[in-house]
Amino acid sequence: MKKDSYGQMERLLDMMEHPDQYTDEQLNELLRDDELRQTYQLISDTTSAYEYRRTSDKLTDEIIEEEWNKVMEKKSTSRPIYRYYRQIAAVVIGILTVSGIAIAAVSIVKGSRKQLATDSAVTVTNNIVHTKTLREKDSTRTTATYSKLEEKRVGEILPPKQFDNVMLQDIVQEISDYYGIKTVCRNPEAGQLRLRFLWNRDQSVEHAVKTLNMFEKVQLTLADSTITIE
Repeated sequence: MKKDSYGQMERLLDMMEHPDQYTDEQLNELLRDDELRQTYQLISDTTSAYEYRRTSDKLTDEIIEEEWNKVMEKKSTSRPIYRYYRQIAAVVIGILTVSGIAIAAVSIVKGSRKQLATDSAVTVTNNIVHTKTLREKDSTRTTATYSKLEEKRVGEILPPKQFDNVMLQDIVQEISDYYGIKTVCRNPEAGQLRLRFLWNRDQSVEHAVKTLNMFEKVQLTLADSTITIE
């Protein structure tokens, strides 16, 4: 990262800690930088991992450490994270505070400092828009089902969407609308479950369904361009 980019890293971390103070356009502008995008992905992946595992009655420090290590197993040739280790840890902990697991997260994040220094950064999966894939799978899609995903500019990265105490059926409906597919609810009771879920909109619909299925009592299936609440 160039010296004149260090101020941008500070700005990115502030954006993630105070998303209400910035616009999506401001975030997307920063995410054009590869190393800033890597840091953003690290924080998003870490908080998402903690979020879906927190629903388990068996959540322990060992499980939290396991999720952190899964993220840190990825490699990168760039080195923005070590320099900003303390700020990144503070942002992660701040995001998780409302989940009631911040105390455990503090010890895990601090304990990973040595690994951060060794690994330097994480590899970011190529988050190029999934529009082309979706169009190939469903070339007969009508204007009425045109998805919000297809409205994204090429290379644009959207910030995660946080659902707080939202019914599963509403979460699934929004995800389905975004990817331009259908929703079926065969289990009204399950559909009314309320969740706190961090949705990474730059990942595939398959990944979103898989992550939601990590929650207790949630069983979703994806087939024939339809998400079904079983």
